[in-house]
Amino acid sequence: MKIKSFVIAAALLVSTSAFAESVVTNNFGSNWFVGVGGGINMVADGLYAGNLTTGTGFGIDANIGKWFTPAVGARIDYNGFQTKFDDATQKSHLIGISVLWDVLNTFGEYKPNRIVSVVPYLQADYVLANIRGAGIGAGIQFPVRLCNNFYIVPDAHFLFTNDGVFTSTTNPGYFGFLNATLGLQYRFGKRTDFVTAAALTAPLAVAVAEAEAAKQEAEAALQAATAEKEEAVKAKEELKAENETLSNELATAAAQNAAIVENLMGTTSCVYFEIGQATLSAKELAHLDYIVKTKIGQCKNLTFTVAGNADKNTGSKARNNQLSKQRANYIVKLLTTKYGLCKDQFEVVVNGGNNVYKPIELNRAVMIDVK
Repeated sequence: MKIKSFVIAAALLVSTSAFAESVVTNNFGSNWFVGVGGGINMVADGLYAGNLTTGTGFGIDANIGKWFTPAVGARIDYNGFQTKFDDATQKSHLIGISVLWDVLNTFGEYKPNRIVSVVPYLQADYVLANIRGAGIGAGIQFPVRLCNNFYIVPDAHFLFTNDGVFTSTTNPGYFGFLNATLGLQYRFGKRTDFVTAAALTAPLAVAVAEAEAAKQEAEAALQAATAEKEEAVKAKEELKAENETLSNELATAAAQNAAIVENLMGTTSCVYFEIGQATLSAKELAHLDYIVKTKIGQCKNLTFTVAGNADKNTGSKARNNQLSKQRANYIVKLLTTKYGLCKDQFEVVVNGGNNVYKPIELNRAVMIDVK
C-alpha cells in the first residue's frame, strides 16, 4: 500500500512537470549530480498509538542522481544516522530512491543561472535497522547555486514507516523520522544545463526565413528575367518585322532601280555636234559627262555601239562618212582618255549621212547604245 501510494504520487509529480517550458531532452551523459551532507534528525515512535516517545541524533547522507528535464529528476539516496532513543543509541541505514520536482522551472521560465531553486520530492526507502522494512517519505530542498557545477543544498525530509522496523517490537503505531541536513552538490556531465526548443529552433527559424527571403528574391529575379526575356522577344519580333518591312522596301526599290536602269540602258544616248564640226561644244561636253556618270560609267561589264552620224542634206556622201567617223572616234577617245573606260567596251559604227530625225540638226550626232 505504501509503495502504491508512492507510485501514484510520483506519477502526479511527473504529469505536473508537463507544464514546464519545452526543452530538448538531454542525453544520457548530461545533467548528473552527486551530493554529500550532514545534519541532525529527530525520531518519533508510537505515532497514533498513544505512547509517543522521541529522540534526536546525528545523520549523514550521500546521493547520486540525474535531471531528465528542467523540472523532473531522480536520485538514489543513502542515509545513515544514530539516535539516542530510550537511553540507548539506535543506528539505522536507509537506501532510497527519490523523484525530484523543480517548482520554479515548472511554473516559471527555465533559467540555468537561477540562484535559488525550490525542489520538493517524494522518497521510497528500504530501511535497515533492528529489522528490515520499507518506508515512504517526502522532503524539500533549496539548492543555492555557487557556480556552474557546485551548489549548497539545505534539505529537510520526513520518513514514515512501521514502528516495528526500528524497535523490533510488536507495539502498534508508526515510526516517524525527520532529518535536516546541509550538503554540497556537484553537477557534471556533457552538459549541466538544458537547451530550450525555442533556442534550438531559433537559428533554424532564421535560416528558414532567410531561405524564404532568398526564394522570394530568386522568384522576383526570375520574374524580372522572364519579363526582360519577353520584352527582348517582343523587341526582336518588332525588329524582325521592321527588317522584313525594310527588306521589302529595299527589294522594291532595287526592283524599281533595276527597272530604271534597264529602261535607261535601253534608251539611246546622244550628243550633238555643230554643223561641219567633229568636236563637242562646252554644252555638249557637259551633256556627255552626265551620260558617262549616269549610264556608261555604271555598266563597265557592258559593251556599247558608238555610231557617228551626219545629216545628208549638208555636204557630200564622202564628207559625211568621214565626218561621222571622226565624230565617233572623238567620242571613244574622250571615253577612254578622259573617263578611263576600257576601249574594248566600245564599237565604232559609221552611219554617214543618214537622216534619222526630222529636224536636220538632230542628225549631226553620235548615238550611244548598249550592244
